[in-house]
Amino acid sequence: MDSALLAAIIAAAVALLAAITSAVATMRVGAIRKGLQVQIAIPRVDAYRALWDLTRPGSVGEPLDGAARRRLDAQMFEWYYTNGNGIFLSNQSRDLLQETQRALARPGEDWSKIADLLGQVRTSLRNDVGVFGTDDIRRRRRQA
Repeated sequence: MDSALLAAIIAAAVALLAAITSAVATMRVGAIRKGLQVQIAIPRVDAYRALWDLTRPGSVGEPLDGAARRRLDAQMFEWYYTNGNGIFLSNQSRDLLQETQRALARPGEDWSKIADLLGQVRTSLRNDVGVFGTDDIRRRRRQA
């Protein structure tokens, strides 16, 4: 057999083996990533439920006084940092939560502004966990 032909056959076999190895590795990485997402889903939803409960004052319409606002800000801080739940937030939800905390800390901040921010946090949490489908999100953005 011609040495050039033999070299071409060997090169093709090595390339095929490399392609198969790469495909298998990619599939394994995808499976690991998917498994990690599933493992994170349950504690993330539990954490979001706790934050959902904290943001309830924005939905019930009862304004919080200065002491209650400081307490809520402290509870959000504890939820985020002490309990380590901030790791689960999307960038958008994190930004809204931090904006809400800044508003809670400002003396004399209008309650309607804080209530609106609490509502935005709740909407962002629902978006994060997929309560709204893509069509729902697009429709809500058009309405805004």
